[in-house]
Amino acid sequence: MGRDVTRRNVILESTILERGLVPLSYFYAMIKCLFKQITGQDCPGCGLQRSFMALIEGDIAGSIMYYPGLFPILLGIVLITLFYFTKRDFFVRSAKGMFILGGIVILLNFGLKMGGIIPCPV
Repeated sequence: MGRDVTRRNVILESTILERGLVPLSYFYAMIKCLFKQITGQDCPGCGLQRSFMALIEGDIAGSIMYYPGLFPILLGIVLITLFYFTKRDFFVRSAKGMFILGGIVILLNFGLKMGGIIPCPV
C-alpha cells in the first residue's frame, strides 16, 4: 500500500511539473542577507532576489514593489551588451545613465523604507 501511494505521488508531481503548474519560486531557495542577520535591518539590496523571481514569473507589479531599482539596472546591462556587439558609444552613455538612475532609485527606496514612509514587502 505505502509503495503504491509513493508511486502515485511521483506520477502526480511529474505531471504537475511537466505542465508548469508550479511557480518557479517553489524550487528557489532564497540566500539569506548577512547584513540583515547581523543588524536586523534591511540593506539597500534587500528585495532584489524576490524582485527578480517575480519578474521571471511574469509579475511585473510585484517585481517593482519588491525592488524598483531592478529595471534600470537590467536595462543598463542590456545596453552594455548592445555596445559589446555594435561598438556604438550611444549605448555606453545610455547605460551609464541607467546605472546612475538605478542607484538613485535604490538609495531613495532604501531611505523611504528605513524612514517608515513605505512598507518593506515581505
